[in-house]
Amino acid sequence: MSNAVFLSVVEIMSGLFSVPPESLSLESSMETVDQWDSLQHFNVILDIEQRFGIELSPEEVLELNSVGKIVEVVEKKLST
Repeated sequence: MSNAVFLSVVEIMSGLFSVPPESLSLESSMETVDQWDSLQHFNVILDIEQRFGIELSPEEVLELNSVGKIVEVVEKKLST
């Protein structure tokens, strides 16, 4: 797992959710982060696509239910 991708994802989410970066981990999810609701999820997707220059399919968007999963999918998209 790329530390750079993880740190970028945490930076995006920390800013959107107004939480300290150190409060987010690979296990952070919609269930564990109060500010991560459906609207914020949409904002996360938009910011991830813009930051990394990728396009996520609807199926991939549905998979993105934790920081770890987001990092995994982004790394996969960047390697192809």
